[in-house]
Amino acid sequence: SEFCKYFTNYLQKQHTTHFWNYKGQPYKNGHIEKYNRTIQEEFIDRNEAFLHDPTLFNPKLMNYLLWYNTQRPHWSLNLQSPVDSMLATHTLSRMRWTDTSNCFCEGPVVDLTRDAIFGVFWVKYD
Repeated sequence: SEFCKYFTNYLQKQHTTHFWNYKGQPYKNGHIEKYNRTIQEEFIDRNEAFLHDPTLFNPKLMNYLLWYNTQRPHWSLNLQSPVDSMLATHTLSRMRWTDTSNCFCEGPVVDLTRDAIFGVFWVKYD
């Protein structure tokens, strides 16, 4: 990947081990494979016209990912969004903290709030 060296450098600075799947064994990382497929089918395939220009594509992707994590029902979470599920079960995310200070959101966003306990962002809509 064109960004692999930046990702690897970041992981090294964070003292984080990067685990790789063996080639041809996607079932060993099924939840990530399903996530990638969902993003591809629900967002990328429907927004191919914007792929040529990251300044158009990236804000749309950010909006989709915010919706995906805060609004979209997930069957594996009993039709809750990931954020709703985390808040209901008081579960901490195992993901690294993401800097969202430069995020752009379209639409009727009222407030973008960080929960200090759970370390997640969610969007409140009217």
